[in-house]
Amino acid sequence: MAEPLVPPTLFGRLRARLAPQIATFEAMREHEATRLLLAGVVVGAIGAFAAVAFDGVMAAVGELVLGTAFPARTAPIWWRALLGPPAVGLAVGLLVRHLTHRGRPQGMADVLARVQLDEPSLSMRDGTVSALTAALAVGGGFSGGREGPIIQFASTLAARACRILRVRPASVRTLVAAGAAAGIAASFNTPLGGAFFALEIILGNFAVETFAPVVAATVTGTVLGQALLGDRIALHLPPFTFTSPYELPLYFVLGGVGAVVAHVFKRSVIAGSARIAAFAGPIWLRPSLIGLVIGIASASGVNQIMGNGYGFMEDLLRGDHGVAGFLVLLLAAKILATTLTVAGRTGAGLFAPSLFIGAVTGATFGLGVHAIWPDHTEAMGAYGIVGMGAVAAAVLNAPITMALMLFEMTGNYHVMLPLMLALAASGVVSVGLRSRSLEDMELEEQGLSLARRRDTGVMHEILVGDIYRSDGFETVAEGAPLTEIVARFLRRRIEHVYVVDPSGVYRGTVHLQDVKGAMVDPTATLETRVRVVATATLTESLANVLPRFFDAPGDSLPVVDAGGRLVGVLAERDVVAAYHREALRKDARLAHVVSRDETGEHDDYLELPEGQAMEGVPVGAKRAGSTLRQLKLPQEYGCTVVAMSLWDAGAGDWRRQPVDADRALLAEDKLIVVGLASAVARLRADGIDEPPRS
Repeated sequence: MAEPLVPPTLFGRLRARLAPQIATFEAMREHEATRLLLAGVVVGAIGAFAAVAFDGVMAAVGELVLGTAFPARTAPIWWRALLGPPAVGLAVGLLVRHLTHRGRPQGMADVLARVQLDEPSLSMRDGTVSALTAALAVGGGFSGGREGPIIQFASTLAARACRILRVRPASVRTLVAAGAAAGIAASFNTPLGGAFFALEIILGNFAVETFAPVVAATVTGTVLGQALLGDRIALHLPPFTFTSPYELPLYFVLGGVGAVVAHVFKRSVIAGSARIAAFAGPIWLRPSLIGLVIGIASASGVNQIMGNGYGFMEDLLRGDHGVAGFLVLLLAAKILATTLTVAGRTGAGLFAPSLFIGAVTGATFGLGVHAIWPDHTEAMGAYGIVGMGAVAAAVLNAPITMALMLFEMTGNYHVMLPLMLALAASGVVSVGLRSRSLEDMELEEQGLSLARRRDTGVMHEILVGDIYRSDGFETVAEGAPLTEIVARFLRRRIEHVYVVDPSGVYRGTVHLQDVKGAMVDPTATLETRVRVVATATLTESLANVLPRFFDAPGDSLPVVDAGGRLVGVLAERDVVAAYHREALRKDARLAHVVSRDETGEHDDYLELPEGQAMEGVPVGAKRAGSTLRQLKLPQEYGCTVVAMSLWDAGAGDWRRQPVDADRALLAEDKLIVVGLASAVARLRADGIDEPPRS
């Protein structure tokens, strides 16, 4: 028989040679950060397709109803301008009234409530209907933008994808924000600005672990958006020019003016919406009547207020429409039209109107200073670009995002100096006016507040299931005699006994003080001494359950599963310890342990006895070459090795693995040990020096 061309051991030899690289790849594949990165690519694609679908529907509606997809640039025929918005408004009103659960469209505020406040999940039905109504409204001439609806639709799709993929609850917020980032990046061709939009506005933090999936999403969204729609989806800004350093104080003043205009715009939207909400007629008819007002204004020659206004903005910043009186009129008309659009519950976004108002404010300011000082000031277009950033940053409370987005859209570094000055002035004036972001104000109208999230921070990241105690508590059956309850308290030093039914469902709590009172009351029964205490569930965040401790009779809450069965208790001291460790980064007798099984990674917080510590200790040069069996650390130091982090020179990183007592250790390896804090410190000191790693 002929010899095989390929030796049968070739594959085995190749696999053996590549074993370190294969092990590194497997470790990366199992790592939560890697899975989040890949999930970021998926939600990035979702965000791009959401942007493409929305833009396609919006453009089609504009062509069908108004005869143009850019009504702010090309004025529709008068009868189309007059009749189109009311007809579209009627369709919007009926869709919102009959197809949404809440009787209102889902918007950007709902995304923030989901991500930052752990409010109920985004509704797929409401999200789809809201995106459709917004596309109809903006395409049909209502004053609004596409970015807000795209963000909420992309976030809703991302949330549904996370549910299908069974993503851990702690990671869902990051991926929902990544979907929003992809939507904004695909809308403007600004991957960097989109990423910081998600980090600064949606997530409200710049944590390192959230950066990779968000960036993966924005890059994917931008690439797909460009491939499917080309440059049509972006707002094209003219090149920015900077004439003289003497202009810089003028840009600082422009930033302050922009903050004042933004404050007026925000107050108009909130107050106007509240007043129009008192309208006595049918809610479904409201958008049609508002569309009639917008139609009359447009048919009268102020068509620039229609749609997102990008076409008009591009012309304005290139130097067209340079009449100050008309721009002031247009500024007031756009604020009014946007207020009416929001009050009509159309679902249209507010980002584009913010840019429009900023561009008109800056252009008007630029016309004035150029007329006074023509030799040392730039044309109005430059001031219009900076004005866009100043007003939008004040509306959204997002100066970093606006700086990056305008830099990406202009492709000119010279815009940064005047823009940064304007953003600084805008922020200072906004603080002086106590002017919060528009999303903050909208959430406050719903009885919610982002300040709660910013104050509690990490408490939203830790779940009850991470730190609850699954043992160490006492239960009794319903109907048990008081003598049995008393016996439980006498047998153990506890303050609570929990009452459950035969299937383990929680029914109430008996406190030690209640039993003391019953001992002098001969008529007392168990039923008269049971209190119904608010429970916590495994998937709730600590921030959500903290207020329940104020109503609890003691210092713990019963923890139940989805079926209401008692599975453990949440102790107040464990909540404090978790916050102490994770937020303050201070030592506490609570060890954070990450375990893995077939369902993924799990976080656990284990309480250590007083004086104990769990730390990673370098092997060090003195112990290099020895095995754990030879070192006899339990006998020498009283420390137990629970895991090993082995240095992988090929990967340039440590790999965590179970304890191998017979493996020869390297100086760079680390041992995860538990023991007395003083013993752990001595173990660390005896092993120095650890070779530095580059």
